Amino acid sequence: MKTRHPQDKSFIIRMSLNQIHESVPLRVLSPEDVKFTSFNNVVKRDVSTKNFTINLWVMGELKPPYMLTLHDIGMNPSMCFNSFFSRKYVHDVILESMCVIHIDLLSIHTNKLFHNDSAASIELSSMNEITDIIEEIITHFNINKFTGFGVGVGANAFIRYAKFFPRNVSGLILINPFMTAFNIFGYTYVKALNGVNRRSHLNTYMRNYLLDHWFGDTEMNDIYNKYESQLLKFNPIHIAPYIDAYLNREAISLVRNEDGNATLKFFLIYNYSATLGIITT
Repeated sequence: MKTRHPQDKSFIIRMSLNQIHESVPLRVLSPEDVKFTSFNNVVKRDVSTKNFTINLWVMGELKPPYMLTLHDIGMNPSMCFNSFFSRKYVHDVILESMCVIHIDLLSIHTNKLFHNDSAASIELSSMNEITDIIEEIITHFNINKFTGFGVGVGANAFIRYAKFFPRNVSGLILINPFMTAFNIFGYTYVKALNGVNRRSHLNTYMRNYLLDHWFGDTEMNDIYNKYESQLLKFNPIHIAPYIDAYLNREAISLVRNEDGNATLKFFLIYNYSATLGIITT
């Protein structure tokens, strides 16, 4: 990791999404809200990092301020974020004033010719390797500061990045973040399922695991089924590396200082109880 200068003098604001949406209250997601089509008005960019080549989807002109998004496991950016960014008021508020770069970890491949054999051999050894990818992306585009928008495992990756490189982070928007490591029983179970993914197909157990990971207990069966049908379209070989990093993660150690002085200083918006539907409001 690179050595960084002392942090900016700023402050932390912690609030839930419910508290910031006074003018646009959250509502229950309907099946009509769910959109899996490709993003509108985006430019695809391929960026080569030290070990991989990865697809990025750029909305707007490449100039500050920047927002980077990172989707959850088992998804691509359009599946995770398109319903949100297709909203008119989101377009008016965010896309008219920011450049949004969507990182597609389902597209990750080696810097060799991309085919199923090379994809099957890809491994992301840890979540920290994803923070390295984020750092290489912002270096590629000469980005000094950005706001990170992460869902699930993507939220975990941005928390880690902010801990390593706090000066680069203007703020974080986190949906269903977590900071713990896998327990041994969960690790063994998901590791076995992911091994089957690499060898053959997305089995029913892994499919159910991903759906439970995204939604938990939900009664929104129509939406649940819609995400399940989209999941079946993905090549499981491309899903596996991101799950590897999720499996091999270490716990994130964050301690609230008794004197009130924070070591991470940026704007933070988070929600621990949202389903994926929260990002379509």
